Amino acid sequence: MLKINGIGHTKNNIKIKIKENNKKILINRKWRLGDIIMCEPVNRFFSDNGFNVHFCTMGQYHPIVKSFYNKPPQLITHPYNVDIHNNFDLEYNLDEVDLVHSGHISKVDAFLAKADIENPDEKYKTPLLEINNKYISWAKILLKNNNLENFPLIAVIRQSYSKDSPRSIPISILDEIYQLLSKEYHVLVIGDKPCKININKNIHNFTGCTPDIMSVAGLLTQCKVLLTGDTGLMHLAGSIGTPLVSILGPTRPEDVSLFYKNNTILDYGRECSPCFDRGCDSNCLNSINPQDIYNAMIDRINAPFNQSFVLKRF
Repeated sequence: MLKINGIGHTKNNIKIKIKENNKKILINRKWRLGDIIMCEPVNRFFSDNGFNVHFCTMGQYHPIVKSFYNKPPQLITHPYNVDIHNNFDLEYNLDEVDLVHSGHISKVDAFLAKADIENPDEKYKTPLLEINNKYISWAKILLKNNNLENFPLIAVIRQSYSKDSPRSIPISILDEIYQLLSKEYHVLVIGDKPCKININKNIHNFTGCTPDIMSVAGLLTQCKVLLTGDTGLMHLAGSIGTPLVSILGPTRPEDVSLFYKNNTILDYGRECSPCFDRGCDSNCLNSINPQDIYNAMIDRINAPFNQSFVLKRF
């Protein structure tokens, strides 16, 4: 048994000049997890260039914003009093970047462009988070209490959003993948809500055990690789440097995942991708081959390089 311890508006539309003498900027991005993480380069660019950044988002995402690399912004909880608009020299509403966008290589680039940041250095193309040591320590204690501290670990996402979402990996296929991986590794099945899964001695149900999102990050630092679909935890793992095997179909690899290092992307997308049709009768992720996923996981674990690449599967 698992043992556990304890929307605003755009005020200005001007191109950014470097070193603006600590001018105050308000950035709005209400949700969701992956999108909040992909906004991190916007904050880093402004902070590196002398701006005083405030970031408005829902309270549940504050731990993520507090972990933005190097200079986290000051936090404002969404929704806020409209009177605060007058306190800022510049304001950018990143909520206006939608699921499907055009004209940019990636969604990170779309956020940067929405903030009027033109031709940024490559270092601003990848989101980065810093993990407080307390979260890593918590994860190590959790693993020790479950006699897992000395084993090579693989993490697998048990997706908690609707099974009808085209980004969801079918549960039956996930179960097969767990079984294959457990022949050589201990598999940690993680997710924000408790789920029932078929376990054996090497498959461990860690769903619902993490008290907050950064505790999940701490747990991911202890794993050799994360297997995931297009989820917020894919962005969490990529931004902290955990190697990835990302299974994509309805979303484009270059848009949401290719900018992370150590990322093997299995692209099951068809001619109709990108697509977010919840009623799609030919879900592209239904054709996943569990053995193919297993092989990709082993290859990523043993990869002597950190390049990311896409393997087209349709």
